[in-house]
Amino acid sequence: MGTLQDRVIVITGAGGAMGRAYAAELSSHGALLALVQVEPARTEAIAGVRAAIDVADEINSRNGQERAVALTVDTSTWEGAGEVIARTAAAFGTVHGIVNAARAARDRLILRTEP
Repeated sequence: MGTLQDRVIVITGAGGAMGRAYAAELSSHGALLALVQVEPARTEAIAGVRAAIDVADEINSRNGQERAVALTVDTSTWEGAGEVIARTAAAFGTVHGIVNAARAARDRLILRTEP
């Protein structure tokens, strides 16, 4: 039994290299994962969504049961963030932690950023 056995963790940016690495490590410790990738508003974002789905499929096939779900949500709004939590809780009953592996280019300091 891993140190994170049955703990529910959300990973944003799950289709990228860092998100994949976090998913692999957390999964190896028994975590249940919600792998979040931004909705593909642009054609290049579709590859990230496919990658998040592939990561979930790999984890589930390795474990023989559903231990990961891929979610496609716009996390740039409060509503989208709430949807991630609601959909994760619907899949696994709760949320214990969040890993932000998503990258975003912003033109201002975090202290000056609006919610």
